[in-house]
Amino acid sequence: MFTAGLLHDIGKLLLIIKFPERMLTAEEFMIQKRIDILSAELQQVGVTHTAVGEALMEHWGLPQLLVDCATHHHETVHDGPHRFATHLVYLANKLSEYVPPLDDQETQDILDDIDNWDQGNLSFEQIASACQHADEMVFEVMESLGMITIEISDD
Repeated sequence: MFTAGLLHDIGKLLLIIKFPERMLTAEEFMIQKRIDILSAELQQVGVTHTAVGEALMEHWGLPQLLVDCATHHHETVHDGPHRFATHLVYLANKLSEYVPPLDDQETQDILDDIDNWDQGNLSFEQIASACQHADEMVFEVMESLGMITIEISDD
């Protein structure tokens, strides 16, 4: 699952490298028109990052589970042999769009905005715990890279 999470947007990286101006235009178009990223990419670039990711991962001969996660991580309903893995990547991708929740009510409010968040049979408690853990890990990485300075006062 870790690898699936890391690689799910590999198509976006390739498109940004090959077509930086068009991808920026797609992002702006998405915001202005209030449409989803895949529609914006299709209209502005002519292809979606999910299709590019799928083709690239298949070309590399990566396992079908990874290909499916990259291909379907924007879909709200997941079927097939890798539906649980694909749903987890979908849910993590959606959760990454939000500021980490501070409490259970904020977590519930975020989940209420995500279609089919409960399709993967994860409990509210598991998701809340994962969000908290991810937030702590991001903070640790940022701190280790010198992106955050912590000052401790004697007061």
